[in-house]
Amino acid sequence: MFRGTSLPRSAALGINITPVAFSAKRSYSVKVIERYERCRHLGSYTKNDTSVAIGRAGGPASGVQIRLDESSCKITDVKVRILGCGSAIASSSFMKGSLRRMTHSTIPAISRTQKFTRSHFSHQSSDGSIQGIPNDLGYKNTLSHVAKSSVQENSTLVYNPANFQHFPEDSYSDFFDLRTTPGLAYYDRTRYISVIDSLPKVLLFLRPRRFGKSLTLSMLAHFHGVEHKISYSKLFQDLAVHHDVQAGKVFPGQYLILSIDFAGFNYSSEAKVAEFAINSMINDALKRFHRTYADFLGDVESKDLIEELIEPANSISSFENCVQIVKEILLAKSGDPEHSLAGVKGIYLLADEYDAYSNEYHDLDDDRPGNSLRENKRLLHSGFWARVKSNIGHKMIQKCFITGVTPLSMTDHTSGFNISKNVSDKRVLAGLCGLSKEDVLASLRVPGVCDSDEEIHKCFNTMEVHFNGYRFSPHQDIPRVFNTNTCLEYLEGLLTKELTEPLCPSNSEPSERLLQVLAASPIAISTFESYCNNSPLDVDSWRTPIPYETLQPTFGIFQLGNKLNKPAWLSFMRYVGGLTYADEMPKKQLQVPNVVTIKRFANAVLNRYKLEVNAIGDALRAVVSTGDVSNLWGHYRKLMVQRDVGDNDLKNKTEENHRDSFHCVLLQNPLLRSKVELEVRKSPKSSGRIDMTISAPTTLRSSITEIKALRINFLDVKAAEPPSDPCRSQEYLKAMTLNRIGNVDQLLEIKFAAWDKHRAGISIADWIEYPDGPRDQLRKYWRSPEIVRHCREYNTVPVIIIGSRKIVIWEMNEDGVLGYPQLDGEGPLDG
Repeated sequence: MFRGTSLPRSAALGINITPVAFSAKRSYSVKVIERYERCRHLGSYTKNDTSVAIGRAGGPASGVQIRLDESSCKITDVKVRILGCGSAIASSSFMKGSLRRMTHSTIPAISRTQKFTRSHFSHQSSDGSIQGIPNDLGYKNTLSHVAKSSVQENSTLVYNPANFQHFPEDSYSDFFDLRTTPGLAYYDRTRYISVIDSLPKVLLFLRPRRFGKSLTLSMLAHFHGVEHKISYSKLFQDLAVHHDVQAGKVFPGQYLILSIDFAGFNYSSEAKVAEFAINSMINDALKRFHRTYADFLGDVESKDLIEELIEPANSISSFENCVQIVKEILLAKSGDPEHSLAGVKGIYLLADEYDAYSNEYHDLDDDRPGNSLRENKRLLHSGFWARVKSNIGHKMIQKCFITGVTPLSMTDHTSGFNISKNVSDKRVLAGLCGLSKEDVLASLRVPGVCDSDEEIHKCFNTMEVHFNGYRFSPHQDIPRVFNTNTCLEYLEGLLTKELTEPLCPSNSEPSERLLQVLAASPIAISTFESYCNNSPLDVDSWRTPIPYETLQPTFGIFQLGNKLNKPAWLSFMRYVGGLTYADEMPKKQLQVPNVVTIKRFANAVLNRYKLEVNAIGDALRAVVSTGDVSNLWGHYRKLMVQRDVGDNDLKNKTEENHRDSFHCVLLQNPLLRSKVELEVRKSPKSSGRIDMTISAPTTLRSSITEIKALRINFLDVKAAEPPSDPCRSQEYLKAMTLNRIGNVDQLLEIKFAAWDKHRAGISIADWIEYPDGPRDQLRKYWRSPEIVRHCREYNTVPVIIIGSRKIVIWEMNEDGVLGYPQLDGEGPLDG
């Protein structure tokens, strides 16, 4: 019997009985008596219901259970199991009814004072049980299912709403810090631990920069390292891997972890300095290994031990010493089940950014065999990995997980290391790095990030266009993922109300050095330019598929040295994050991931071809103020002559190719509004399309441009004398001739070749003046009602691109008369 009441114990445990009224002698208020006599919300839910959380106070029979709606994360129902006095039962009934109007995240904000004031009751058990609900939610997958319920089932977001403060940005690459720092969100990738464990011993895993590869290695280190076994419950028990551990798929603490971060290398152009830096980097990793495992291996940590094993000038020998001493001790202790190394299989080598330092030495413009600096780096790199290969075995190196960006260094610098399995495209690892759509939506729904569903929708669309788009396996059913660190930076900005510009994330990919390599490739440039047929960049343009016949999973400098090797260059672009498997037919098509990629590549092209941003800015301002596009075309010519070096470029580049290239690289500017293929009426019965209009909204000044591209194989140009390289084509030698012509009149006297059906034997100057030629075509365009209606002031400019080497520009006056031609944008146009 409960104190002060004749109500049996069974009633408070949720058994349906008829309540008995209180004795009139008790001083309970009318509200207490009413709640007690009509006690609601008694009972419990099914034990394994994942949408239910339990808060307990006192004994195991007391507590409150809540059920959450999976779409809104609101509390839809409450059940109570309470032991105590009548007031405890009545007040619990009152408060549990109030919970039904809340979400789980507001529970911790309810203070005992608020509850006492509202209900006029004293209910010790109710207070404790309510406060226990968030803890129980945290225990049951650490709120991952709560995050899922706000979006979809597959979200991996883990956070505690009671003390959530930040999204972890790029600085958090240590798994222990991330999991033990209060208030941080975490995206659970531990389900991949057992997947990785089931794959071959030596794995190569490649992803673009800023996708969380370092955190992945730290996760593996803290799970597999014997020194972290004592922290397993704190770090992993509430994560997905715990189910695999219980099922016997994988076991923690079975390895000695040797971590080497090659990104710590400091670049130097001096061969001896660079070699010393690489040796020091590897030796420092070995020193950390000895300090960590000195006690495990039976030797106290001491400078003598480290100095004995570490050879400052020869990190490869230091590595050999390390592996051999581990092997000797593990074999000696293998028969002692009580030893701390019992069950340890050997060394797990974790190599982060294996290609970081070698990428700094890739120079496709300097393929001299005698490049001693590059050769020294190659020899040291290949020597280290050859020694790794020779030390893989029982009680030595048992597993190896290598991360990087491209297979380039593994191909060129590690010819003796042919045992690694490239698992970058494997379906089962496609989601190891990157955030899923469900992760992003769950993050946007975290309280404090967005204020409304409308804002969630708006922010998600922004992130979709700027940070999403990476498909890391050529299977259509594999979903695309968002770049991890650019997303976290944006989410943190939403949370702190210090939002960053999504088009200019501080931690975007790929690296500047790899962008420079990309900008040296005509294939890479033309691929990106093909995306820019429309302005501004939108989902339809930057997801245009790029067909491919084959890709090269492995390739070296030799393959990339051939700047027209399409399979190698497309593969390289995919590895560094410039391209990804397409939404449609990914086994046959690629696409650009997002608009940030295009913007960064365009900037790299400007730098590559010494098109200074300040000079281009001056040219753009001239377009705004006067409509003069001549300087802008002059900058494009600098790019063109360095980019168009192959026969295909010289023979097949059309006016559409040049238009799109000009549009992509030079016109992505907020001061201008450009449009390609504007449809206009030339006469009441006919219409046409202007190649490009460029307008400045602030001044309403516009430039109407008609582009004509004359391909070099249709021009009667004498080939230059062959250079030292006899393999140069006739088209290339003709291009050399064009380069030497500095007089615009001489250039316009060039005639069309005999095989041009319509213009054979006619000079370029005469062709321009022909009826229905470029001059007449522009006359009809600039008088069209569409132009008159939309443009207050405008210039009409024909542009002739000759053999991808020269550009001639005119300006047409109001009477349709062409001014004096200008060569390559040198100086203002003379109308």
